Amino acid sequence: KIKDKYKFKNKDLISHMFYSKDKKLLFVVYKHNVLEVYNNKTKKMLKKVENFSKDMKNFVCQTEDNEYIIKSVSGGYILNKDFDIIAFVAHLYDYKDGKIIIKDDKQYYKVKKYSEKEIINKGKDLLKSKGKTLT
Repeated sequence: KIKDKYKFKNKDLISHMFYSKDKKLLFVVYKHNVLEVYNNKTKKMLKKVENFSKDMKNFVCQTEDNEYIIKSVSGGYILNKDFDIIAFVAHLYDYKDGKIIIKDDKQYYKVKKYSEKEIINKGKDLLKSKGKTLT
């Protein structure tokens, strides 16, 4: 049993557990809106993320930018290589060929996924156009 192989502090609060596609990572989502990411080989925690929806239950993929996409029925998170939350995407359905696939009712939409660096640069450009700077 997975719960016995790891030293989880709050076993009774676990909502969902799932592996990355390559089985190198175990994602543990808790009922009190916390995510813990573990190295599946060493069984050691790599990161604890607060304010993470307890409804997340599916690993979608690791992108070409080494970001992780995790989803639930209502949407999903994009996490950077350090497992920090970059974005929440409502109605996230899948990820293919550099595009986020969003499903809303019966429609599917493909949206370009911007890297964390691209998002920051776009923010800087927007601030610059308004005569402000990012500090």
